[in-house]
Amino acid sequence: MIKRTLKRHSRRYLRKLRALVVAAIIAAAVGAWYQYDRQPAAPAPADAIERIHSALDTLESLPVRPAELGSDYDRTRDFGPRWTDNNATRLGHNGCRTDDDVIREQVLDAVMEDRCTVVSGTVNDPYSGQSYPFERSAVQVDHVVALKAIWTTGGRYLSSSERRDIANDEHNLIVVNASDNMSKGNKDFSQWRPSNAAYVCIYGANQIEVKSRYNLWVTPDEEAALRDHLTDCLGAS
Repeated sequence: MIKRTLKRHSRRYLRKLRALVVAAIIAAAVGAWYQYDRQPAAPAPADAIERIHSALDTLESLPVRPAELGSDYDRTRDFGPRWTDNNATRLGHNGCRTDDDVIREQVLDAVMEDRCTVVSGTVNDPYSGQSYPFERSAVQVDHVVALKAIWTTGGRYLSSSERRDIANDEHNLIVVNASDNMSKGNKDFSQWRPSNAAYVCIYGANQIEVKSRYNLWVTPDEEAALRDHLTDCLGAS
């Protein structure tokens, strides 16, 4: 009898402990999101105010739906070979990989090894707000709207050629430091923003433009974060 009673109390204790641990994890996650989302917006750059107004207008026309999550995403199957030149964008079919094209166009004072490959120059990194000498191993070409985020907000319904294009579209590509790109991963605007506060609103506007260009939707959290932050940028200007 005593043993059964102890076991019963032990099971109850473990259930309560698990519940407390889960609640603490959820509270920490919510608290981190709230603290992140509450970061003050920097004033919009003067030359970007019109673009941000336009992005907010466009945001109102985007569908708002939850992300369609699942385990069926495959980068190569769904968006084609990485940096393929076989795409219908402006940078396609020129004999160079798309990442080389973007680096060549965005790195300042680029010195070329051949017509495709940059070997030196200066990176003006919008995510960090820093400028530094170009080293290929230290930079990556980021998809402003991450490919998996595209897949879960309507990308799965695009044709294979449209998905290949969005993966290689210069409007969705930017040269940044590898650390920030890896930190961002597949996160959307409600989950990750650049540390360079002066660039955040332009980054948000860019995401809206890409989503509109390819008829994607925004999630409720994403829509709220974009609307609130871009509005705050204009209010701070």
